[in-house]
Amino acid sequence: MREYDHPQMCIKAFLSFFILGMLSISLHGQVNVTFNVDMKSLADSGYFLDGDRLLVRGSFNGWAGNQHELSPGVPGSYHYTVSFDIAAEPGDTIQYKFVVLSKESKEYWEAQPDPANPDYGNRMWQIREGVNKIPEAVFDFGPDLGSRGLSQMEKFRQDFVQMRTLLEDNHPALYDYTDKGMLDSLFDYYYAQIGDETDYSTFYKYVSTILAHIGCGHTKLFIPGAYWGSKPDHFFPLQLLINTGEVLVRGFYGDVQGIPVGSQLTAINGMPVDSILEEMLPFESSDGFIHSFKIHSIERRFPEKYALMYGFPEEFSIDYIPPDGAQVENILLKPAGFGQFMAVFRSSKELSMTIPEGYDAAIITINTFGYYSEVPMFRAFIDSCFLVMKDQDISNLIIDLRGNDGGDPYCASYLFSYLEKEPVPYFIEAYPHYDTLAKPVPLAENHYIGKVFVLIDGGGFSTNGHFCSLLKYHGLVTFVGTDLGATFTCTGNVMYPTLDHTQLFLGTARERRYSAAVEGMDPRKPIVPDYFVEMSGADLAAGRDGQLEYVLENAERIVPR
Repeated sequence: MREYDHPQMCIKAFLSFFILGMLSISLHGQVNVTFNVDMKSLADSGYFLDGDRLLVRGSFNGWAGNQHELSPGVPGSYHYTVSFDIAAEPGDTIQYKFVVLSKESKEYWEAQPDPANPDYGNRMWQIREGVNKIPEAVFDFGPDLGSRGLSQMEKFRQDFVQMRTLLEDNHPALYDYTDKGMLDSLFDYYYAQIGDETDYSTFYKYVSTILAHIGCGHTKLFIPGAYWGSKPDHFFPLQLLINTGEVLVRGFYGDVQGIPVGSQLTAINGMPVDSILEEMLPFESSDGFIHSFKIHSIERRFPEKYALMYGFPEEFSIDYIPPDGAQVENILLKPAGFGQFMAVFRSSKELSMTIPEGYDAAIITINTFGYYSEVPMFRAFIDSCFLVMKDQDISNLIIDLRGNDGGDPYCASYLFSYLEKEPVPYFIEAYPHYDTLAKPVPLAENHYIGKVFVLIDGGGFSTNGHFCSLLKYHGLVTFVGTDLGATFTCTGNVMYPTLDHTQLFLGTARERRYSAAVEGMDPRKPIVPDYFVEMSGADLAAGRDGQLEYVLENAERIVPR
């Protein structure tokens, strides 16, 4: 009998093979990786201090934990290194970033060390056979770490300088409405105002005041979501409609109600609404200082603007006059949440056509021309609309452009081809990417020959201004509503860099102005309606569209001008 034929020996042999097998499995897929970082420049800049720790986190440890700590390869050196095993196979790609953990236990992540890697700019390494020693990196410090040790005043001043430099280096029409001497004096004045007492809201007002003097609706500040997330979730709960001489309640954010829709608002927390609007207006940007666009911007973002200026009250005392009353009444309302506000603010695109029963009319609603990647779809929609109108011999066309904030000129010019009487240019000169629009726009095959009415308001902006100025210049339509928020010219090709410390987004135009092919129009004056019609409190209370009804009821006797 052989030794391993004995039952006890068989069991021992089995256990030995089992243990070796398990050991083999546990070792399978483990590779050792070495990370190296040069921290000298960070230390020399005062951003990596004694007592700080350097970590690496990534896809291999769920982007958490402090167990993978780097240390100097040689005591006193700024060349940091660490080696450890990672569960991976050759060919796998790991992602990672280095993190400074300060002695105060605050984390400073690398900013975007690999911009070519989408989303977060993580570093990447593809696992190899054998040795995985990653070449030495240099810590990519971002604005958070760069602001370490700076006072709040110094952070605001650095962001102010960054803002001014971005505008002076990029904006194509910085001095079109306010000359350089005046703008420079505004820059210098507000920079000097930044002091130890300056807070986020005050800084926003300083910068926004300057931007408003540029006369460019694309050049403005946008507040990051992180700022609102750090504040009490107490926002103004009413949707507003700001008319000439009155502010009306259009609706509610969320389920906070209590005031009849259509009521006239007179005061918020004891402050007259007129005074609130007066304080907000200086911070609003618009093309050529057009008032209607400023009012529309306040109306649309009122909860944010109110919070920035007056804080986050736990309740709102509202003075109002009901739509069917004459006396001022008062009510206390609970705040709305930021999410409830954004759910209304982020309204979806509308591209629709309806034929109202009982009327010889068609209504095309286009609340944006922003179909940059969907131009063929937009054109197909327009083609189908005019084909239907031709088949049904519809004599009156109503185009609803209220709130249309612009978009792709190739969309607007295509609609224009159906409305023009003869081929005319869209742009006054050949701009890059839109050079063909400086030539006469070919007349659409089924171009429209009936009456055309266009509904406009202060939300009309950018490309919508080009489009409407052409319609006005060539006398193609009748405008109904309120003043457009735009005119025949505007800047474009906007970028949105982030200011390092405040994280405010600075919208700024670059490269050039874009002007429609018209003559004799004033860039400081908006396109105005032929028939000025505002929505009334009674309209809102009854849930009717008073502006649209005005056109439908008067289409037969309104003569296009």
